[in-house]
Amino acid sequence: MLTGVRLVIISSTGLSDTEAYYYVWSRFPALSYYDHPPMVAWLAAVTTIASKSAFSARAGAVICSALMGALVYRLAARLFAPQAGFLALVAVTTPPVFFHKLSR
Repeated sequence: MLTGVRLVIISSTGLSDTEAYYYVWSRFPALSYYDHPPMVAWLAAVTTIASKSAFSARAGAVICSALMGALVYRLAARLFAPQAGFLALVAVTTPPVFFHKLSR
């Protein structure tokens, strides 16, 4: 459900300065960049092959976030219980919301 909310948000907003900077990197893939590792640019390059929209430039981050949440849930559920998996998922997905509010 949270991934769906994220998809709606990224489809209705434009790129920020930083996201546009990463998109420019993705047009010229390299093994390293002056101020960041290359994975962000590589991910943007993969997701912008078919479309050059803001949605596709951000889709990689949303996909990685959904995969990380699924893996955290699965790990905690297998090690402990499904309830622990849910609590672990909540613990890793809510801090970005709080940090975003604090940074404004």
